[in-house]
Amino acid sequence: MLTADPPSAPPGGSVTLSGGSCPAGVGVTFYLGGSEEPPVIGSTVAAADGTFSGTAVIPEGASLGLALVGAQCDDDSATMYIDFEIIEAPTTTTTTSTTVAPTSTTVPAPAPTAAAVAGVPAFTG
Repeated sequence: MLTADPPSAPPGGSVTLSGGSCPAGVGVTFYLGGSEEPPVIGSTVAAADGTFSGTAVIPEGASLGLALVGAQCDDDSATMYIDFEIIEAPTTTTTTSTTVAPTSTTVPAPAPTAAAVAGVPAFTG
């Protein structure tokens, strides 16, 4: 049995493929598609109990939609496949914020008029 985590990724994205049934210490090659010569997208080595887990990278330019991903023991003892969805890359939004420092303005108080000064007669001109 072959599993993919996550179950979908965009071109250029990575996925962890895990499974079993390979002899201990044997290499495991990951493929995209089920054609005669599918592209290799990763590899790993089977553990002592025959299980394996490794990272595969979906090739840039891979067609969007459902695809077959395979894992093959390098000694040809087992081959496993799983349906995998190649999705559009998420769009990113960049937000820019600008902080403006507060400014203070000092407004001088108006000068007192002659009439406002106590005890001084107002100039009437």
